[in-house]
Formats: sequence, structure tokens, C-alpha cells
Amino acid sequence: MELGYADPEVDALRATARRQHLEVELQAADKLQREGDLTGAVRLLKQLVEADAEWITPRQRLLEIYVREHDFAAADSHFEWLAEHGVEHPRIALVGGAIALARREFGEAIEALTYVAFVDPDAPSVHSLLGTAFRRTGRYRDAEAAFRTALQHSPRDPIALDGLAVIHIAESEFAEAASYALQALECDMQAFAAHYHLGLALVGMGRLAEATAAFSTAARLIPTRAAAYFQLAKINKSSGQTAANFRKLAREVVRQQRAARHREAR
Repeated sequence: MELGYADPEVDALRATARRQHLEVELQAADKLQREGDLTGAVRLLKQLVEADAEWITPRQRLLEIYVREHDFAAADSHFEWLAEHGVEHPRIALVGGAIALARREFGEAIEALTYVAFVDPDAPSVHSLLGTAFRRTGRYRDAEAAFRTALQHSPRDPIALDGLAVIHIAESEFAEAASYALQALECDMQAFAAHYHLGLALVGMGRLAEATAAFSTAARLIPTRAAAYFQLAKINKSSGQTAANFRKLAREVVRQQRAARHREAR
């Protein structure tokens, strides 16, 4: 007959063994992250979150990886959980600033990211994110300073390099803009923004054939962004049918975006 008795010493030993096993798994995830196997690290960290939903450390590790990879949608749920549980840390504030930036809440983003940049200047991507927030609000001098600080920490930061390209475009310094956009592409050839801004710089330099190639590449990378199609239509306006085709593509993208926003609002 089952009496329902549990020996507290046995339970304590089991709990200790289980915790030691989870700690070993956490160390394994950290090793994978150091070796650059982020996919493996994320998979293991997710398993640890499932094994112990109240364990803070795996969620913090996931946040760091997601921020470094600029996957703020994936970071959002862990950020909310940590905030609800009263966990305060500069890296968590970094995620909050990044999420605010993605939501176009620029004032909140600047406040959070400025704090992180001050207390933890080595936090991944903090300076390039702060520069982006400044740029989006028209504070170009502050943005340039943040981007240059980012490059001091990480000389191959594609966001910082592309951000400097945007600033030089705004100042009609197109050769400098093209140089920074090309440097960004050397770091990340899949960066839509860098291809697009390279196209704008080349248009400013009068190099329309090369600009067409840059915009076409951007459109292939993310077909759901209308901006590249509009620029291609402008370049090809002398060819009526070609320009009309690009405008049609751009309008279709805009229509789909509006439909998606309408569905989300329902």
C-alpha cells in the first residue's frame, strides 16, 4: 500500500542532483555560445527554461543572444517575464530600449539606451542602437557620435556603418555615404538597408546603372519593402512601362502592408 511518505533527505538529494545537472547544461550552452554555435546555445537554453520556468539565468542568456542577433521579437517575451519578476540589469534595459526602438517609441528607446551606454558601455549593440534612435529623431550629431563609439567597440558593426552612410546621405556627401554602405555590406551582404542606402548614394553621384543594381538587390532580399521599388521607378521613369511595373509592385506591397496592419488591429 502506498503511504504517500517522501523522505526529505532523499528529496533534497534529488533536487541537488537535478540542479547540478541543469548547471552543467547551462555551462554547455555558454560554451556553445563562445564557440559561435548560437543555434545550439539557443536550443539548449530553451530546454533549460522549459525544465525550470523560474530560473532567471537562461532567460538572461537568451536575451543577450537575441539582442546580439537583433531578434527583438524573440526577446520580447523573456524581457516581459524578467520585468514582471523584478529583475533589473543593464542588459535587460538594453532589450527594453531595443524593443521600444522597434516599436518606434524613440523617446523611451533613447532614455533606456543612454542609461545602458553609460553603466555598461560594452553591452552588445548598445551604441549602434542608440545611434539609430538618435538618427530616427533627426539628432544627426548625436547619432554620428554613437555610431563612431560603436565602431570603436566593434569595427565591423554593419548597423553603425550603415547609420553613418545615412547621415552622409542627409548631408549630400554621397561618396562618403557609398563608402560606408559598402563597408556595411562587407560585414553583411544580406543587409537590405545597406543595399538601399548604397543605391541612394549612387543616385546622388549620378551613377544610375549601379544604383539600379543596388536597389534591385535590396528588392530581392526583402520583396515586401516598397521603398526599393519606388526608387527603381524613379530611375526608370524615362522607360514608361518599366517604371509603371515598379510602381505597381510598390503599390501592391503597400496594399499588403495595410491589410496586415488591419488584420492585427482586429
